[in-house]
Amino acid sequence: MIFIYSGSIKILNIHEFAQVIGNYHILPHSLLIPFASLIVSSEIVLGLLFLIGVFEKECGILLILLNIVFIFAMVSTLVRGIDTSCGCFSSEGEVLGIKDILRDFAFILFIVYVIVGGKYEKSDC
Repeated sequence: MIFIYSGSIKILNIHEFAQVIGNYHILPHSLLIPFASLIVSSEIVLGLLFLIGVFEKECGILLILLNIVFIFAMVSTLVRGIDTSCGCFSSEGEVLGIKDILRDFAFILFIVYVIVGGKYEKSDC
């Protein structure tokens, strides 16, 4: 799942990810490492639990909330005219744009689809 992948990449260099968060100019410097750690661990743990179906609905809701936080941060950054990378999959990359926001909305739609019963179920044929 994408959240496990994203969190795994960022955990390899949490300090770089904290700097990306700092580029958004939302949090004070003293909270960057703790917040980066929270985000990364949340992505990995929630992604794993969601993938294996443990507390699927609850994890799905928390993943949706996490994506809403990401969307608000990205919109805020774009509105303020700050040029930075999204930081979703690496500390480098293209400058944050509307495509990143639309991607996170797509993630939300996928999660909603899964938690409201969109899973494939085997028949007893």
